[in-house]
Amino acid sequence: MPRLGGVGLAQSLALRHPGTKLLYISGYPAGSESIIADDVHYLAKPFTPMDLLRKVREVLDAPER
Repeated sequence: MPRLGGVGLAQSLALRHPGTKLLYISGYPAGSESIIADDVHYLAKPFTPMDLLRKVREVLDAPER
């Protein structure tokens, strides 16, 4: 995405569609966690398919923020 990164896309979606549940996934292996706020759902690479499944379920089951 040459003009908009993942965080910008997520912010744009949240403004247009309040209540949309978002899951951030790192673009790089471990180490980028510090840029993610405590109140967002985040999954760091590397992860297994089961890790992804669990995290998606957690996000879907979470109350709206």
